Amino acid sequence: MKPILYLFLLIFFVSCSSQQEKSELYPNGQLLSKFSVTNDGLKNGAYVTYYENGQKRSEGNYENDKQTGFWTTWFENGNKSSEGNFVNGLQDGEWKFYHKNGKLQQINHFMNNQSEGEFIDFNENGEKTRKGTCINGLLNGKSYEYYPDGKVSSELTYKDNKPYGPFIEYFPGGNFRAKGTWQDTVMVGDYFIYDSLDNSNYRKYFFYTGSVYSDTGLVYKNNKLVQYKIYNKEDGKERYVDIK
Repeated sequence: MKPILYLFLLIFFVSCSSQQEKSELYPNGQLLSKFSVTNDGLKNGAYVTYYENGQKRSEGNYENDKQTGFWTTWFENGNKSSEGNFVNGLQDGEWKFYHKNGKLQQINHFMNNQSEGEFIDFNENGEKTRKGTCINGLLNGKSYEYYPDGKVSSELTYKDNKPYGPFIEYFPGGNFRAKGTWQDTVMVGDYFIYDSLDNSNYRKYFFYTGSVYSDTGLVYKNNKLVQYKIYNKEDGKERYVDIK
């Protein structure tokens, strides 16, 4: 039995020594990080880092020198900064990011380290400010911005990270403030600016391709055309002509 026991102890010793505990220190001797590495020098297992004041900065796991599983980071004041999963060293699935005051800043989704799917932004008061969708890390589809009370302040469509298609801006009450059309980052076609909450008073302009204003614009009051605007390119002034 002695040879068998000796062999078991030898195997146990080799397996235990296949990973080494490591730590890094700040110049003042304060712990900066602690982790484990394999005999090949690859990070493997739990990994923790600290701020110089001793507050934990990040915590998660490595596998073959790549971040894996659930990770959490913190601000120096102790509030959480972010949390989410890694797969093979890349962000994956739902991630949450926070403001320094501890309020949620963003909920996002990732695939292969790129934004993929719906995201929602929040301000430092915890109020939703924006919602949209990303595909392969680029904005695509409808994007919404919000007033503090949660009502939509604007909506815009993106195509490969560029504004594309109709957009609408709203007054807090829900009526139109402005609307028009984007195409490849420039405005085209009719553009409306509303001056009244009931949308009966508004100005209508036209954009040529390239976001170039037309020289004229139309003014409506109580949904009736009452003036047209002429822009003088020479002196840069506008003048309005009443329609009788």
